[in-house]
Amino acid sequence: MYIIELFSQKKVLNVQRLQIADFKKVTIKRYFFNWKSVQDSCEVYKLTLQGNEDILGLIAIVDHPAEERLEIKLLTVSVENAGSEKNMIALPAV
Repeated sequence: MYIIELFSQKKVLNVQRLQIADFKKVTIKRYFFNWKSVQDSCEVYKLTLQGNEDILGLIAIVDHPAEERLEIKLLTVSVENAGSEKNMIALPAV
């Protein structure tokens, strides 16, 4: 899966399922939460830039098929990408 910048139509972010090996990189200090604690109850995905494997953010999703909805349980960015002046992708105003 990809996130596409509307203005340029470029694929700017990859969205991939977090692999077991990725949990070594996902620390509480960098991502504000013990993500291993939700791996059994949620699907955890990582966001990375195209051509770079550094994990910029994480999202934990719970699927509720009977209700035809997805629940975002947790969502975070890495500590270096947090803050009001951190705009990774500038999208045009609509």
